[in-house]
Amino acid sequence: MRILEKFFGITRNRVSEVIAIDVGTASLSAALAKKGSSVPIEVVSVLRYSVDFVSSHEGLDNQRRALYLMKKNLAQLFVDAHTTLPGAEAIEISVSEPFFQAHHSRTVFPRESPHNRITREELDSITLKLSQDTAGTPGPFSQSLRVVRNIVQRGWINGYELKDPVGYRGAELEIEFEALLISRALHGYLEEFRTRWFPRALLRYHTDPEMLEYALFESSSLQLPALLLDIGGEATSIVVISDGHTRTLCGPVFFGVRTLERRIMEFTRCSMEHAESVLRRYTSHTMDSQEEGRIAPILESAVEEWMASVAQSFRTTRISSIRSLFLSGQGRDIPLFRRTIERRIHDLTSSPAGLYELTIPLDHLFPPKLLHSGGDSILALLLLHS
Repeated sequence: MRILEKFFGITRNRVSEVIAIDVGTASLSAALAKKGSSVPIEVVSVLRYSVDFVSSHEGLDNQRRALYLMKKNLAQLFVDAHTTLPGAEAIEISVSEPFFQAHHSRTVFPRESPHNRITREELDSITLKLSQDTAGTPGPFSQSLRVVRNIVQRGWINGYELKDPVGYRGAELEIEFEALLISRALHGYLEEFRTRWFPRALLRYHTDPEMLEYALFESSSLQLPALLLDIGGEATSIVVISDGHTRTLCGPVFFGVRTLERRIMEFTRCSMEHAESVLRRYTSHTMDSQEEGRIAPILESAVEEWMASVAQSFRTTRISSIRSLFLSGQGRDIPLFRRTIERRIHDLTSSPAGLYELTIPLDHLFPPKLLHSGGDSILALLLLHS
């Protein structure tokens, strides 16, 4: 049969089943999809689990509560994913700040035999050593972190930069290396559930900032240096892209969409569910004028605080001027964030800068509107670029 298919030019569209998981500060979400050699990618289902890491109803301390809730919701996610897509071959996971640490280093390695060509085995041995050194680096949290991915970003032979140093000769090999570390407990949960429900699936790790970079560099509005504000549920990641190689994380500001909902809850003395509804109506302009007059000052004051914290964190980069600023995450869909930035843009840059919402081209996903919101950008990017 395969000989006849080849003879007549018939090719099979092999379909693989993929699970994309976004580990956020206020939720876990997953997109279950079928990918073939032809497009579009079929999104079979989207799973969402709200996780409240801030307030407690379980009587546990903060750290134990967070681990308990993470494990509980991941367990449910994997069970539900297996029910819908039991044959998944790949699990692509992206983690947001502050759930990861990225360790960067640039090291020179003198070579004992400079006339011998660099082999893949030699480079892998160096990468392994760098990874082990990273895992063993002393620090307050070093015992609770695990290296889940390492990348040689750039290499030089005798000072000359090469895309891949394998096959070249030289006395000095210089490596720019990045290791991704996540909580040892989180890694353990993910491996436990993968082994139980998807034993043949390959699990790969990513971070939200690097996934969002794909969309940034595809944007026709990008001008460097650029600033990305990824406004999530409980935190805002601040990412500076200086050039094609340099990404700077300023440290997250612990203020997100959930912060606004809690301000509403405290002001109106309502439940969190009702506060979520109030914020949705405020954002969609379906609130009557009297209620908006009561709620708007609370939200405006809160976002002013957010803006001040973002500006303070950004100033640690000592970058005085940016040319483009992008909004992503759940906060992208709340106009109040954009309006506040427009009014206080000079807190971030001394020169004019374009302000844009970071959008993901969804032409290769079906149905295309299933992952259209700002909070779903990471899931869409995982499916499109993994």
